[in-house]
Amino acid sequence: MDAAERLAGRLPEDVAIAAGPAPEDAVEMRLRAGQRLVWTRMGGGSVERGERLTREALERCVDALAEHSLYAMEDQLARGYFTLKGGCRAGVCGRYVTGPGGGVCAREIGSVCVRIAREVKGAADGIMKWARKGKSFLILSAPGMGKTTMLRDAARQMSLMGERVAVADERGEIAACEMGVPALDVGPNTDVMDGCGKETAIPMLIRCMGARWVATDELGGEGDAAAVWEAARCGARVAATAHAGSLDEALGRRGVGELIRGGAFDVVFLLKGPGREAEAVYERETGG
Repeated sequence: MDAAERLAGRLPEDVAIAAGPAPEDAVEMRLRAGQRLVWTRMGGGSVERGERLTREALERCVDALAEHSLYAMEDQLARGYFTLKGGCRAGVCGRYVTGPGGGVCAREIGSVCVRIAREVKGAADGIMKWARKGKSFLILSAPGMGKTTMLRDAARQMSLMGERVAVADERGEIAACEMGVPALDVGPNTDVMDGCGKETAIPMLIRCMGARWVATDELGGEGDAAAVWEAARCGARVAATAHAGSLDEALGRRGVGELIRGGAFDVVFLLKGPGREAEAVYERETGG
């Protein structure tokens, strides 16, 4: 059973039957109140299944995906998502309200987009020659192109090489830990800290676990950048991803752009589509 089939199996029985078999190349499942279930396919395109979901049916789906523990995921929901067992991440839209402390929480969910986490052994083969030389690297792509899959496989391969690898898995998508133990293969010599921000996790992983490599997903603002600089100052190598459709777009982002210009990464790769090789678009030695 592949990841998409396991995901469909989490849904209430009537919705799962209506969803039918997932396309082999499915990368997302989208559920919207008043609309049919949609499988988004690798490289674009989609397949609609079943009848239009009522609000009650959508609520049952969300409850089932969260294993009837949505209340325990309020911290994640405040950031617009929750992570399922197995590493799939469910983005959530609807009505959010501001609480007394200024934080937001979801009160009425109108749509959910679940990204399907897949293991692809060998996905990072094309970038490993740089990793073997101890070069820190950043993988860029638009959402849904497979950069997390590539990062996961890079961590696995570096771990198999005997490197001490640590994963700062803020959203639980890289290793998909269950009770602290990775459910996805990130290698035998890898330690994972999930559920906390990169600013906290990365320094702890370096100081407490003696990591030579730190892998982390979806670098964002200045806090993430500060954590990466901390790793570099401690002599650790960093393997990371960030959302950007081009090098210029990445350079224009605060935090990520400063990391590239400042030399935090030796190589920057651009991944233009699922299953494609990553192209090296910047190497620090040449300034290219």
